[in-house]
Amino acid sequence: MDRAAWIWYWGLTFALIAAIWAVDYVPTQDGPAHVYNSAHLREWLLDSHSPLREVYAYNSRLTTNLTAHLLLAPLTAFMSPASADKTIITLLLLVCAAGWTVCLRKSPFLLMLAAPLVVNGLLFLGFYSFLFGVGFMLLALGGVPWRWLWLALCWLSHPLCWAAAVAGVAAAEWPRWRRVALEAAPGAACFVLFTLHFRGGLKRPPLMDADWTGFLLGENPFVAIDPSFFWLSAGIVVIILALAITAIREGVREKVLAALAAAVWLAWPLAPRGTMTGAMLPRRVLLFALVFTLVWLGRQQLSSRRRRAVLAASGLLSTGLFAVTAWKMVAAQPLLAEYMTLSVQGRTLALRHLLKSSGDASIGGIDIFLHAGDWTMLRDGAIDVDNYEARAAHFPLRYRDTFSRGAVIGADKEPPCVRLAETSPPETVLLWDYPRMPQDACSKALLAQLESGYAITHLSTPSARGAVWSKNPTKVGSATVRRKPRTGD
Repeated sequence: MDRAAWIWYWGLTFALIAAIWAVDYVPTQDGPAHVYNSAHLREWLLDSHSPLREVYAYNSRLTTNLTAHLLLAPLTAFMSPASADKTIITLLLLVCAAGWTVCLRKSPFLLMLAAPLVVNGLLFLGFYSFLFGVGFMLLALGGVPWRWLWLALCWLSHPLCWAAAVAGVAAAEWPRWRRVALEAAPGAACFVLFTLHFRGGLKRPPLMDADWTGFLLGENPFVAIDPSFFWLSAGIVVIILALAITAIREGVREKVLAALAAAVWLAWPLAPRGTMTGAMLPRRVLLFALVFTLVWLGRQQLSSRRRRAVLAASGLLSTGLFAVTAWKMVAAQPLLAEYMTLSVQGRTLALRHLLKSSGDASIGGIDIFLHAGDWTMLRDGAIDVDNYEARAAHFPLRYRDTFSRGAVIGADKEPPCVRLAETSPPETVLLWDYPRMPQDACSKALLAQLESGYAITHLSTPSARGAVWSKNPTKVGSATVRRKPRTGD
């Protein structure tokens, strides 16, 4: 049975990797931004005369969220952006799969319960460094040699992963807590310095302004891909909790690790939406709660009949999850291919987040077009004037104070309200879902600005869902493309 579990688990992992390489683009939310910024980081560091030095300054403060960028930067030198993105996701999946294999080596029948704890909405949100941190945490919990290295890599990936790894290792090896403290000391020093340099507040827990149903259905890592994915994942969670209750009734082993898992479960509804380390904190906390519970279960003793039932049920659920994931990736390809038919130049503002969801996103709950403009900008040598990483404190490149972004975005509104600056506006504005722009005051004012100072130079093919507005229009065919009338004009 153990051999069957290993084969099933690794077979699914390699099948998903094959599906990733079979599509042209992996549909993620932040993935294009990570590749774009990593390519610029490489050029910024290697070329002292690069024009990018007029746009970006290196973030000299001690920062984190670096693992994906440090791996992507050299890859972009000899790979296409899409291939570099696929490579980093492949490495991520392999690190996490190896981590779960060593953590559950005494109970491989649990491996199929671990599958959705890696392949979930957080992956398709593009939280690469965070999930690398989860993989390094699993290697540390699994007792792989050079634990100090895995803890250091956890810090490099994400502070939450470092804190969870230190807590997990200390709970699993409580009598050796002094050794764990010594191994965690470098990360602790970095954490203190990072906290002292950061200026930011906490966002209130979602449970304070939502009912329990909304919280359970919304603040977990499994809701972002597809409704069927959520319900299949809910089956995985039910099995994990049922096993935990059974293990408690039969007598708890590893009591400190069990207490840590229980504490993280209690912290889930109390976690703020965001901190200095990023957004969607409750979803990450729930992931840690499930990880600690599963690691603890791997150290319990369960009957052989129960093991077979768990492997069969979780194997079928995880196989369904992976099938849904592959299907959703394939379904997103036509729209992503159309997006890539757009061409931009100069300082570019790519807008998608100003639009309300049209309800036909191929990856439900994840806006795969939020940063898709970075694919086209990296290909065409344009500069993203709304680069979210360059406005954050925990990424390596930041905008220079002298760089004019050329747009004002009211992030406190839904959808955000965009205004082009009177001086130094962007040379190019890319609008996705252009024919379906909402007929509100903000959208009408933006269109008025565009129509007075820009002209449409590109429409996406074949369905013209995207439009590129240029301040200095070039000719497309024999004439500049003019705006098509929309319903309600």
